Amino acid sequence: MEKTTTPGALPPATDLASAIRVGQKMLALYGDSSGFDVFAFAQAHGGLAEALRILLRALDVEPDPKPIPPAVADLHRLCRDDYTSNADRRAQHHRDDAHLIEDATEAVAATMVLTVRCPAAHGDDPTPCDGPPVVTVLDAQNAGADGCAHHGARLLASLDGGRVYALPDAPAGTAIRVFKAAQDIRPFPWIDGPRTRPSQLSRAETRGRGEGQ
Repeated sequence: MEKTTTPGALPPATDLASAIRVGQKMLALYGDSSGFDVFAFAQAHGGLAEALRILLRALDVEPDPKPIPPAVADLHRLCRDDYTSNADRRAQHHRDDAHLIEDATEAVAATMVLTVRCPAAHGDDPTPCDGPPVVTVLDAQNAGADGCAHHGARLLASLDGGRVYALPDAPAGTAIRVFKAAQDIRPFPWIDGPRTRPSQLSRAETRGRGEGQ
């Protein structure tokens, strides 16, 4: 440390006055240690030691720091290396967690996209859409729903007196293709079970039975 005063001479008044004020404050705080627990003793020791160090520095007689023993230096180095290694592992874990969260989010988003179907898809029908809505299917009371070609045909097959109309941006001939597809689909095709009554058969099957009689 660069000497600012001659050893034994008084330091500048400002440095000494500051050191005295610090010492007085620490003594007022920690001069009476009655009732201190182990933590308070440690805090008092640290405060008083620092106050003494400031005073010695102001008098320019602060002792040179003792060299750290090699064993302690090695321990400090090992602790520092271990902390750095742990910090690297924690950072990698955070990156891995971020990738997992991102992948999980994408998977959930993909599932949500797959499960959002056209309005014509019945809630009990597990089949996916084959494209965007291209037709409107109306029942006998003119209540209807827009649907893709696949679900539009399945809904039309399940209605009595249903009608199908192409949406304005649908390809030409869409409505007739959906109508023809519905002829070969049994009503409510997502329901498993025997089909014994004519109303449970497709329109093509019903016509075939009538022609065979």
